[in-house]
Amino acid sequence: KLKKLRLTQQTISALRKRIARRFGILGGQHGFHIVIDSKEVTFADRDYFHKARFLFQYGEQDYAQYCSNLDENEDTGEKLSFPRVNRFDATGKAGDSGEYEVRGWIAVARRSNDLDDRGQQDNLNKITVAVRGKVALEDILNEYRLGGMITKFIYGEINADFLDQDGLEDIATSSRQSIAVDDPRYIALRAFIEGELRHIWNATNRLKDKKGLETALASNPYIQEWYDNLKPKHLQEPARKIFSVIDRANVDDAHKQELYANGILAFETQKLNYAIDRLDNIDTSNLDLFLKYLADVDAIEAARYFEIVQERLEVIGKLRTNVEEDAKERTLQEYVFDHLWLFDPAWERATRYKHMEERLQAVVGGVNVDANVRLDIGYRRISCSHVIIELKRASRSLSKTELEQQARKYKDALEKEIGKDPNEARHPIEVVCLVGKLPSGWDNPKVRKDDEESLRPYSIRVMTYNELIDNAFSAYSKFIEASEGVGRLRQLINDIRSYAPDP
Repeated sequence: KLKKLRLTQQTISALRKRIARRFGILGGQHGFHIVIDSKEVTFADRDYFHKARFLFQYGEQDYAQYCSNLDENEDTGEKLSFPRVNRFDATGKAGDSGEYEVRGWIAVARRSNDLDDRGQQDNLNKITVAVRGKVALEDILNEYRLGGMITKFIYGEINADFLDQDGLEDIATSSRQSIAVDDPRYIALRAFIEGELRHIWNATNRLKDKKGLETALASNPYIQEWYDNLKPKHLQEPARKIFSVIDRANVDDAHKQELYANGILAFETQKLNYAIDRLDNIDTSNLDLFLKYLADVDAIEAARYFEIVQERLEVIGKLRTNVEEDAKERTLQEYVFDHLWLFDPAWERATRYKHMEERLQAVVGGVNVDANVRLDIGYRRISCSHVIIELKRASRSLSKTELEQQARKYKDALEKEIGKDPNEARHPIEVVCLVGKLPSGWDNPKVRKDDEESLRPYSIRVMTYNELIDNAFSAYSKFIEASEGVGRLRQLINDIRSYAPDP
C-alpha cells in the first residue's frame, strides 16, 4: 500500500517515527518486525531519545546508545545513564530477589516544553506501560500526585510482562483500554515506579545542581573566583542552587551573565543575614573569624548602598535636566514628602507613624498663614526628629522675617500637640522651607550667612528648589567618587556582568 501511495521521503520519515514511538519497544524482541520502504523500524527512529538529559535504565537493554544529548560526566566523559534494580516485591520495594521484573527506561528532559511535541501532535510527558508487545497503559504518570516533583520533565517506557501470566486472572479491563487498578500486581508496579520517581527526583536535583555549577564556573572566571573564595566553605553547597536555577531557565548566554551577577548579589544578601545572625554567637577570642563576619557585613552593605545611591542620582539627574523651571514645584510637591533623602542623606530611613502623622498633619495644616504664599505643607516623623516641610510657590519672593514667622507658627502648634506625649516631646522639631526664589537680600552672601545663622537656633532651614536638587546631587556624587575603586563585591559583580568570553 505504501508503494502504491508513492509517499515522499519526508512523509515516510514521519511515519517511521510515529510507528517507532508506538511499537518500537514491542517489535523485534517479541517476534515481529516493522519494515517501511525496505528499512526496519528501530529504536533509532523514535525521535525522542535525543530529548533525554539523564537516563535511568531497567534490564539488560542499553537505551543510552540512542540518546545523543545526554549530559556527560565531566571527569570521565561517560554519558549520565544509570542502571537501576529492575526487580521488586509485592510492596514495590526494589531488590534483586523480588518476584516481579520490568524492562525499559525513564528519561529526564532538559526542559519541560521539550516533551510537548507539537510537530507530532503528541505529548511525550508520560510513562507508557507495555505488556507482551502491547500497550497496556498509555500513561502511568497520571496515577501520581507528586507535588513539586519533576514529573513534567519525565518520559519513558516500562515493559511489565508479569502483568499477563498464564493461569492468573486477566489484568486488562473489559474494554482492553486500561488495567484493573486493584490487582495486586498492578499495585506493586505502581508502588515500585513511585519509588523510582522519588529516587529520580533527588538524583536529578543533585545532577542539575552539579551541572549548573560546572556551566557557570566554566563560563566566567570571576564566578570561579567568587565561588572559590566563599567562606565558610559550607556556603558553597547552597550557592550551587543559584546556578542550578539559572541553568534550568535556559536563557541565552548574553543574558546569563546578568542573571549570574544578580543571583550572586542575592546570595550575598542572604549571607549578610546569616552573618548578622552569627555575630552574637561568635567567640571573640577567634579574632580572624570575628573580623571576617564583620567584613562580610560591611562589604555587602556598601554594595547595596552603592546601588541605591546610583538609583537616586538617576532621579536627581532627571529633575536637574528634564524638568522645566515652572514645573519643578509641582514635581517636587508630588515627590519630596516621601523621599526625604533629597534634603538630607541622614533622613533616608524616615519612618512613617501613620496615625501620629495624620494627627499632626492636621495641626500644622490648620495654622493660619498667608494662603497666597503657601503651596503645600507636610509633616514627617524621622527616628530622632519631627520634620515640617513647607513648599512655597516658586513665583513668590518672601523675606527672611516672613519665612521665620510662619515657620515658628508651625513649630509652636506642633510643640503644643506633641507636648501631650513626653516620649515625643523630647525629640527636636525641624522646619524646612522650600522656595522658588531666595529671600530678599540673600543675593548678598554676608546677609544670607547672617540670616541663616539667626534661623539655626530655631532649626529652620531655607533653600530653593534648584539648591535642593543640586545639593542632593553633590552629596550623592561625592559618595560615588569616594567609593570608586573600592568594594570587592561591587567590583566582582561588575566584572561578572561585563565579562565577554572570546568567540
